[in-house]
This record gives sequence, structure tokens and C-alpha cells, in this order.
Amino acid sequence: MASATSLSEERIARLPKYAGVKVATSLFDWHQLGETSWNWNVNPAAMQELASVGGRIQSFSGHLSDKTILKLLASQMEQSNWRSALLAHYQQAINCIAVLVPDNVRLHHKLNLTIDADSSHPEALTVVTVMGSNSRLSLNQDIEVSGMANCVSVIVDGTVGTSSQLNATTIVRSRQQVDMTMVANQELSAKASNNWSVMAATRGALLGDVKVNLNQTGSRAELSTLGISEDQEVGLPTEVKHLAPHTVSKVNV
Repeated sequence: MASATSLSEERIARLPKYAGVKVATSLFDWHQLGETSWNWNVNPAAMQELASVGGRIQSFSGHLSDKTILKLLASQMEQSNWRSALLAHYQQAINCIAVLVPDNVRLHHKLNLTIDADSSHPEALTVVTVMGSNSRLSLNQDIEVSGMANCVSVIVDGTVGTSSQLNATTIVRSRQQVDMTMVANQELSAKASNNWSVMAATRGALLGDVKVNLNQTGSRAELSTLGISEDQEVGLPTEVKHLAPHTVSKVNV
């Protein structure tokens, strides 16, 4: 996805910093982006319930100004082994869907978020979930890439606030031959719980990683992943990082 060109020390010194690292976005080659049809829908009962408690689902196209989401994505950039791929991803026009859940919310309906990205050019898609404290959410994310694009980059990111619980399934798939890069990440606060199943399926190469960070005491996660490709390279490492004491995890690959 990325290619590097040699730079003089003088030019490097003038480069801007991104997440603490000097970068030149012009060094990362990306195919020309065309019009992308970014359609999404949610089951009406869950949407109504979420709205009634002050939550929302928000789409961003071309520009992302939400400080909470920007901070989350910057944190992922700092920690990811796929930094060059993320740089290439974020320099594109933003196509982002964010699920925002406030504090002290118990949603009774499972939220089924379906996304259909249809383009004749390579796509960069971002899906974010931000949960407040003491909340509970069951979420299905179904992302389908159609059209004639030959490669796609998908970022799935989220935070689970203190004493909150997220039960989530993320499915990313393509209808045609496409090379896919997928980087998925969840950040957990104190006593937060995350039961997350991730599946990616493509007819081309599938590369990336899936990670959960247990950042504070009492957080716990069960993470299950599956990567499928038809006779192509598959690399989807799975990891739960214990960054605080008294955290618990289970990984199924």
C-alpha cells in the first residue's frame, strides 16, 4: 500500500509531525479515489431507542471534527504496527460512521449497523464506536464492499467506558476480487467488558491486525477472529494487551 522515496536530512527536518512521528504524506502512494456510495442503515427500533437516551449515529464525509473520535484514531496510530497503512488511509477523504453512546445507558435492542460501500476506485472506510461509562450495548457491524474497487482499507475502532459492556460482532466482506487491509482496535477503561467477534472475508489478500487494550484495572475481554481469503495471503494477527493489573482475557483464533 505504501512506497517510500529517499529524502535528504534537510527535507526530513521540515516534515510535520503526526502522532509524534515526522511524516511526509506524499511518500505514500494511493490510487485515485472516485465517487463512493457510502450507504448505511440501522434497525429502526434500536435507532429510536438510542436517540431517546441522547445517543446518535453520525456519518462524516470529507471532514472529521469530533475531538473524541480524533483522539481515539490518533491513539490507534501511535500504537499500531500498521502505521504506514494508517497514514495512507487517513490522508484520503474521510468516509466515517460513528456510533456514540452516552453514560448510563442500557439499550435493550441489538443495534444492527449495515454499511454498503460501492465504488469503482479503492476505498478507505472508518467505523467507530464510542461508549460512555456505565452503559451496555449489543452491536452488529456488517460492512460490505461492492463495485469494482481492487483494494480497500478498513479501520474499526472504539472505546468502552468505565463499567460499560460491549457485545459486538464485526463482519467485513467483499463481493468481488479485492485486496483488503483491516486494522481493528478497542480501548477498555476500568471494569469495562468487551465480547468481540471479528470476521473478514475477501477474494484477494487480507492483511492487518485485531487488538484489544485492557487499559485499566478490572477490564476484561473475549476476542474471537477469523480471516478468510480464496487462495490468497491472509495475515490477521489477534492480540489482547494487559496494560493494567487484575485484567482478564480470552482469545479465540
